Amino acid sequence: MDRIAALPCMNLLFYIHSLANGGAEKVLAWLASELAAAGHSVTLVTNTTPEQDAYPIHAAVTRRSTYTPDAARGVTDSVVNTWRRTRRLRAVASESRPDVLITFMPVANTIGGLVARLSGLAHIIGERVHPPYAQYRFGQKWLMHLAYRRSSAVTVLSEASAAWIRAHTQAPFVTVIPNAVRLPLADLQPRMNPTDFADASQRVIICVGRLVDQKQPEQVLEAFARARATHSYWVLWMIGDGPSRDALLEQARALDIEDAVRFIPRVGNLQVFYERADIYISASAFEGFPNALMEAMACGCAPISYDCPTGPAEVIASRDWGCLVSNGDVAELSAGLAALMAPGSDIAHIQQHARQVTRRYDPSDVLESWLGLLERTSSGSL
Repeated sequence: MDRIAALPCMNLLFYIHSLANGGAEKVLAWLASELAAAGHSVTLVTNTTPEQDAYPIHAAVTRRSTYTPDAARGVTDSVVNTWRRTRRLRAVASESRPDVLITFMPVANTIGGLVARLSGLAHIIGERVHPPYAQYRFGQKWLMHLAYRRSSAVTVLSEASAAWIRAHTQAPFVTVIPNAVRLPLADLQPRMNPTDFADASQRVIICVGRLVDQKQPEQVLEAFARARATHSYWVLWMIGDGPSRDALLEQARALDIEDAVRFIPRVGNLQVFYERADIYISASAFEGFPNALMEAMACGCAPISYDCPTGPAEVIASRDWGCLVSNGDVAELSAGLAALMAPGSDIAHIQQHARQVTRRYDPSDVLESWLGLLERTSSGSL
């Protein structure tokens, strides 16, 4: 923080679709707030209204919105909305005259690329998912590659993502800046009590994330059902909302584990849930860099995860730190889970080592990396 404050004040413009619940949104809110707290001029723009924010931001951050109520029902609507947001973001940029524009996520990155080109701005793209798995609509993929090529820099979360961008795009500068692990975690609404979902005699497995196809929660249920057959005192917490919820409830009934699975809506006080849990499980098909996995480890959970692209293999650096299984192999996931659940397992050893994730992804180190990139970008010395 001393180094951040000691530098000449930079004028920074951040842009993301929203500050709704999500890993990229959490990171951007934190980064903007830290820089503003250190005296840098920070403006944060979203396509949604501030009332919809899930994460608090520092009072010194200037909060703006390009909100438009029109829903994109087709190609024409999408083009119109994109152009409206581009014009509004360009108006904010003309008013604030930033040294650097920083954007996160595909929609913001493409619009930011247009604004940077039209306004002559230095532009840092924050790529938060492994690029081959990014979801694009209509002409977004072409616009994204154009934004890569014309950007000042692209930040990614893993070496695998950096290698892909270098091989498949003409981005002039690519650098890896991972997510930080910050304790204590935010204590926000809605708050719930872990004791409402498990009694003192039960051991707990926790899975946190949107109930969507990417996270493959159905495979978590299947693995748990197999592993629990010989370990009946364990329960599974599935924390998060999403369109798969009803299907998952039916699956739990079909697997005869409905009494052992707790479907818990999104909570704002996750740390107390992680601290009550023993194991964190992830069956994601792909990630950018798994925030929930890192936070659970920091709070003392023994992790088990698919070795999916990208992030888990970098976070779970050795067997001392947790269990990695072949991507998509439910049988191996179940066997690894059962091994952790068994009496006499090395779960306590893994939990102790897992906490060291806070040293490897220390917030001050991540801030230092961002600061160096911003400083070089604003001065044109990349």
